[in-house]
Amino acid sequence: MRTEIQLDDKVLEVFIYGNGSKKMLIFHGFDNEATEFEPLSTFLPEYTLISVNLFFHGNSTASEKSVQLGLSHAGFIKLHQVLMDKFPAEKYDVMGFSLGGRIALMFFQLFTDKVDRLILLAPDGLKPTTMYRFITRNKYGNKLFRRVMKNPDRLIAFGNGLMKLKLLDEKKIRFLKYNMENELRRQKVYDAWMIYRFILPDIAAIKKIIKERSSRVDLFFGKFDVLMRPSLGTKFKNGLGENCKVHVLQTGHQLISEKNLEVIAGLLK
Repeated sequence: MRTEIQLDDKVLEVFIYGNGSKKMLIFHGFDNEATEFEPLSTFLPEYTLISVNLFFHGNSTASEKSVQLGLSHAGFIKLHQVLMDKFPAEKYDVMGFSLGGRIALMFFQLFTDKVDRLILLAPDGLKPTTMYRFITRNKYGNKLFRRVMKNPDRLIAFGNGLMKLKLLDEKKIRFLKYNMENELRRQKVYDAWMIYRFILPDIAAIKKIIKERSSRVDLFFGKFDVLMRPSLGTKFKNGLGENCKVHVLQTGHQLISEKNLEVIAGLLK
């Protein structure tokens, strides 16, 4: 089933799979789609899966004004309260992949009492974001960001140079080229990065909550992922005890495939 939720000038497209008694909110990664999680309903029949398309993915939209203002914490709370009002539950399991992992972490931070289990798949948001903050929040950094989005040739040439000097992994330069190769994808990068620029979870605060509440947390990483390395999960887990588990799959960054989802579901059980 497909539906939408709306708040002011923002619309989120939502897909619902399964009809189990438990509810799981799912947030995908950049350039993925909510529909990619549909196979998970086969492997987790006890759940109703509520899979959300992030802004500028699928039919989820936001105005140019919202992009420039960015989604604030207050706006995040209002938007996701509308989502929960539409799909009410005493508690939710919350899953997020890559950029969606950052959304899931922020959801846990802001709606702690509503989260039973946090499931993070190669999540963004665990490591420092100095460059991201600079290009999305700083006036001069944003000017540079806009310029690069209009003409990425110099950035790609710089990346190629770093790769030749073995200062940048070949997989990272391929990722860069893919996202910069056409104007529509570059605009998607700019809009998504800008609207979510204030959605940066406080990892120290989140770890404190997890420890105090003995919250259940599962982190999944790809063994060959050069973007979100498994060591990030090991570092995050430090001091959190047995309720926090790190799982490493024999794959790269792209954890969202039917095969990987079956493995993830099995480990969650």
